[in-house]
Amino acid sequence: MGSSFVAGEIGVDRNTRVGELSELLERAATFTRRGHRAAALEALRGAIEVAPDDLTAHRRYAAARALAGDIAGAAREYERYAVRADGRGDVDAARLERAYATELLPRLTAATTASRRRRGLHWPRFTADQVFALRRVALAAVVIAATVAVMLIAGSQILARV
Repeated sequence: MGSSFVAGEIGVDRNTRVGELSELLERAATFTRRGHRAAALEALRGAIEVAPDDLTAHRRYAAARALAGDIAGAAREYERYAVRADGRGDVDAARLERAYATELLPRLTAATTASRRRRGLHWPRFTADQVFALRRVALAAVVIAATVAVMLIAGSQILARV
């Protein structure tokens, strides 16, 4: 994938790039809704590769990293975008993005820390599908235990008659 989007670049079709970016952003949103954080990050990383100057892709990627607990990675992404904006002469965009990161990151840091404390750091994070499967396994274990208990009771009554 190219490192930047230039409308006149040889061999690059603008519509293909826009379509690929839209597809990656949608895929990341779907993965996020399903609780597949790593896959969402990978899709967003791909979106950044396709369009490194796209504000939407950049902000979603930085936010996803911060929400995953990688505040330093989110800060690097905000700075990467600001440096690119400076490089293309868009000083206002660079200044705005640095201000946005300065305002947002402390709040995300506090929210992630509090959330981790509530959940306990030693517990793994499960997706919704995994939680559902674990609940089904727990229910099956209870049913099996109840069945064994009934069989033991019935067996002891049968043996008492002999």
